[in-house]
Amino acid sequence: MTLAVAGTRIYVATDLSPAYSSSEGAEILKIRCPAGISGLDDSDAQPVMLDGATPTWAIGARVPAQITMPYNFDQRSRSHRALIAMRDARAQASFLVALGRDTPEPTTITNGRIVSAGATSAEFLGKVLRISHDIQVGDYVRGTLVIVRDSAIVWDWPEASVE
Repeated sequence: MTLAVAGTRIYVATDLSPAYSSSEGAEILKIRCPAGISGLDDSDAQPVMLDGATPTWAIGARVPAQITMPYNFDQRSRSHRALIAMRDARAQASFLVALGRDTPEPTTITNGRIVSAGATSAEFLGKVLRISHDIQVGDYVRGTLVIVRDSAIVWDWPEASVE
């Protein structure tokens, strides 16, 4: 069975949500109207010119990985307002991508990170670097969110059951 992405949801844990206050820490918000996500690359290795001529691959000496998420902007959305507040505060947050309809909604945050409620998901820490909005007459306001990843991606896969 192949992995269906219909029903994929993206969550963020933040304490910068408008009208949210809690002594318990962050709140998990489902990001409204995502249209996709790209850049979920596990590789931390980037080409580094150590000798000035030949590209050499090294881990650690790298440009931070960037993840891009297009979305349809909704000015009433608490999640969209929280993302703007996170960008302005340069705040680090936990993001979780829950693939398909079968992954339950996450409800737990441990050590500042969203805990997967079940397979299949990808979680990472990052900061909102940039948000841009494209406005065209007669169309939705389309946004693009750029996140700089600050951690490895933690994948939660189902148990292998096929060859």
